[in-house]
Amino acid sequence: MWHKVKQLSLISGNSDVKIGRDLGIDRRTVAKYRKMNETEFMEFVDKKRVYEKILDPWYLFVKHLLELDNGLPAAVVEDRLKEHYPDLPKVNSKTVYNFVKYVRKKEKIFAPVIVQQR
Repeated sequence: MWHKVKQLSLISGNSDVKIGRDLGIDRRTVAKYRKMNETEFMEFVDKKRVYEKILDPWYLFVKHLLELDNGLPAAVVEDRLKEHYPDLPKVNSKTVYNFVKYVRKKEKIFAPVIVQQR
């Protein structure tokens, strides 16, 4: 992608917006790539972007809950976390939902699919 941005930026009349539209990336990304030389870009690509999740300390507890009942909704998991861990940081319900989704995917604990008939 960096090479394409550099190549298209050499053609006169190509703005960041036009290049971004052509490549399907944001104009700010185009501007960032334009400013980088090749070694800076390679360092950027090699940099690992791994973020620690806020609820990681409670991973095993959530995993255990999901193993007991794989159909357990994230709202119930959130309630159980609050019941068992009063020191739980205040997080948005969506954060708990995303964390439960992450645990399900990582541990391959899928919720049952319920097909309702009319």
